[in-house]
Amino acid sequence: SNISGNNNVAIGEASLYTNIDGFSNISIGSYSLYSNASGNYNTAIGINSLYFNTGNCNTAIGYQSLYDVVNGVNNVSIGSSSGRGLTGGTKNIYLGDSTKASSGNVNNEVVIGYGYTGVGSNTMTLGANIVSASSNTATIVTTITAGTISSYAIGGVVSGSSQILGGSTIMSGSTGNYQFGSIGVGTA
Repeated sequence: SNISGNNNVAIGEASLYTNIDGFSNISIGSYSLYSNASGNYNTAIGINSLYFNTGNCNTAIGYQSLYDVVNGVNNVSIGSSSGRGLTGGTKNIYLGDSTKASSGNVNNEVVIGYGYTGVGSNTMTLGANIVSASSNTATIVTTITAGTISSYAIGGVVSGSSQILGGSTIMSGSTGNYQFGSIGVGTA
């Protein structure tokens, strides 16, 4: 059904099947980019990857990777069935088999690890650990066995019960500003 699309590569049964005027797409695998009629600059490698896509600048590698995306933009997903549940949204990253979006229309969500589900926009999930970020703070909720750290922060303003990774300041139950110094992990 390609009418005016150009600079596309389609390898596999029904790959880029409904393309009309989409351009600069790479589709490798049966039914990859199947519904893409006018999306541009997409890369789909794997059977059914980016199956429902009509958006731009998405990259999906793996069987049914970003399968549900319809109008998402600038999303990356690597792993079999990775990025499931994402239908729209922008600038999301899903790495690992069966990683899932927290909702259909989330933005700036990063999920890393087999079978994990994101927790919302502007967050990062590393395995079972959750990282939330604002414009100048990243807080990682985790446990480190070489000394217990309930949470720690890198840069920016730190609040709550936390410890600093980097510099020499250790904070517990307070709010303050942190400036980079020598790298190290302290204990409270």
